Amino acid sequence: MGMTIETIITDCEQSIKQSELFIKAHQKNMEIGEIKEYQYYIERDKLTIDTMRKYQKIEQIVKEWGDSGLLQNQLYKLIREVVEDGNDT
Repeated sequence: MGMTIETIITDCEQSIKQSELFIKAHQKNMEIGEIKEYQYYIERDKLTIDTMRKYQKIEQIVKEWGDSGLLQNQLYKLIREVVEDGNDT
């Protein structure tokens, strides 16, 4: 696949900025449903970024510690911390 995780994250960040600016500029003329739709896109992109960052952290843990002899339950604990970090976003 031609896209990198960083490219997708950058695209999502740009999409968030554009959606926020669009809402701000046109809020008076927008229906509530339209605003909620843009807010949905913003939240979707934030969740995408959060998920991809977690994936990168897990990838790094596996790369750095996978062959180190670290016990599987220790690896699991490190990965679990990543997954649980920011779960309330």
